[in-house]
Amino acid sequence: MARLDRICFTPCTPTEAPGQRVTWTTPIRARGNKEPVDGLPVLYWSSGEPWAEANLYFASRAELIIANELSLASVEVVALGLLAYMKFLESRPDLRWNHFPTAKRDRPITQFRGYLIRSRDAGAIAASVASAHMASVIRWYRWVKSRRLISASTPLWRDRIIPVKLTDVHGFERTIAVASSELSIPNRKRGIAKLEDGLLPVSLEERDKILAISSRHSSTEFDLMLRLGFFTGMRIGSICDLKLGTIFDAARVAETTLLRYLHIGPGVRGAPVKTKFGVTGRVIIPTDLLTSVKAYINSERRLKREALARPEHKNIVFLNRFGRPYGSRRNGASPSVNVDMLRLRKAAAAQGYDLTGFKFHRTRATFATSLAQAGVRTVDPAVTWGSVIGLIRDLLLHKDEATSMRYVTFVQQQEVKSYWANEFTAFLFGGKGNMPLGEGSE
Repeated sequence: MARLDRICFTPCTPTEAPGQRVTWTTPIRARGNKEPVDGLPVLYWSSGEPWAEANLYFASRAELIIANELSLASVEVVALGLLAYMKFLESRPDLRWNHFPTAKRDRPITQFRGYLIRSRDAGAIAASVASAHMASVIRWYRWVKSRRLISASTPLWRDRIIPVKLTDVHGFERTIAVASSELSIPNRKRGIAKLEDGLLPVSLEERDKILAISSRHSSTEFDLMLRLGFFTGMRIGSICDLKLGTIFDAARVAETTLLRYLHIGPGVRGAPVKTKFGVTGRVIIPTDLLTSVKAYINSERRLKREALARPEHKNIVFLNRFGRPYGSRRNGASPSVNVDMLRLRKAAAAQGYDLTGFKFHRTRATFATSLAQAGVRTVDPAVTWGSVIGLIRDLLLHKDEATSMRYVTFVQQQEVKSYWANEFTAFLFGGKGNMPLGEGSE
């Protein structure tokens, strides 16, 4: 079966002098980086032969990753889509990725689209997975054709130009034209506003219940991580990469003594912290929580772990019992945190509390919606939509306002639903005179 591996990749440039062998040199900007791209995907067929065209695409993305113009996670999404495509092709020996007959129904990518739709409809894969896999394969084929790795006359699909409306924080709309393939699989869903990664927040009551269970049954490190997630909104990758300098250099918030600022991001001198898209900025942390983290840093438990750590890891706040960082070098994900999450779910289940759908990223969603809710409910005329969205963007280090706007929209929808739920309840139990719509007469 086709497989996906990951390598530590350093891009090199070939140079050839007359009468000499070809030599490969490392670009100057990569020489100062010990691990330019740690975890670059590589695909192999079931025969063990590498898929050269796909791997060449990944190698071309490495330059962008080193320049911080592309995230490794984005390349991983394409790799997973191509891996699914490889497995489909191997199940159909009559199909080849680079052979496109005139009839659309006989083309490999068209048949792969049908396979994804059938799998989605049968419940074998999620609708979002089907859409993502198809988009990844289309993106790769566009690159293959642009590099002339396949004949320019090969009929792949027909593109169509569709208008897309964008709305900024001030309510102004603009329309841009984008190319869309006829093979794309729409992922149409309706209901609540979609937040980051599609995960929903928990209520403040649920948050307090989770933290109560965690304080009794989880490790000290995981309990502090959960609290940092709920009360600062940081992603797990950033929490696992917090440095001692990040904590001890916390800045005061002028408006209150109850909060402090933590400076995080790759641009923080002396104490860089990983963030999504490499955004550098400030997050807030309650003073009491900051005090608890400082106490943990100076505790005997952590000092023993620091003694086992490598020199380059000693300044990381959270270390496992072997002295290693919780976050992986490849993408910041943490297998250790996943194990702790399973233990938390089991402890909660033993108390009759179901945490099956709880994931760490929901702590971030909970923090963001709390901010949005405070902004939506304020009656101060000086607090504008732009200021609320700007605050969410700054404190959660969003790349743009569109992501921040989702939280405001989500809270607004919840407020409306709550209002009509109360009105409907009043109508049912308070008589027809309270009916919100119409006169209530037969």
